[in-house]
Amino acid sequence: MTIEDKVKDEEILYRSVAKECFTLVDGNLKLTSTAFNDPAQNPSVDRAKLCGFNPAHAKKKPAHGVVSLTALSVRQIADVIQNDEHGQPESAHEIDVMSDPIKNHLTLPDNPAHALIIAHPDFANDKVFKKLKKSLARIASQGGWLIEPT
Repeated sequence: MTIEDKVKDEEILYRSVAKECFTLVDGNLKLTSTAFNDPAQNPSVDRAKLCGFNPAHAKKKPAHGVVSLTALSVRQIADVIQNDEHGQPESAHEIDVMSDPIKNHLTLPDNPAHALIIAHPDFANDKVFKKLKKSLARIASQGGWLIEPT
């Protein structure tokens, strides 16, 4: 891993969001947790500095919108806690952002700006992953749209 590969705290991250994944509350953006769905429980983002600070680069589909958050705000998420079978806190998950450039993939286009939001340890179930998605949605909602969905 090179220095460039490490995602720095101050880095801006872009996330593509479908128009079905938000509501407006008193005129303010409120993303739903589904905006950060990911089958592998590692939501993908694009590093702004590696795509020329162009949020349109992050759009997965033409009708999607784009929101942003910082790597530091992701790493500061502290409410993703695994409870035991009695509902008592068992372990906290450390949340991080890891560079994951895509190159020569069979189905995905090359994307040197691609990164993943990951948890240590891995999530034991979807319920805990949903806590992360809610936190990410709350943080990303605060900045509003960089590009509104159509």
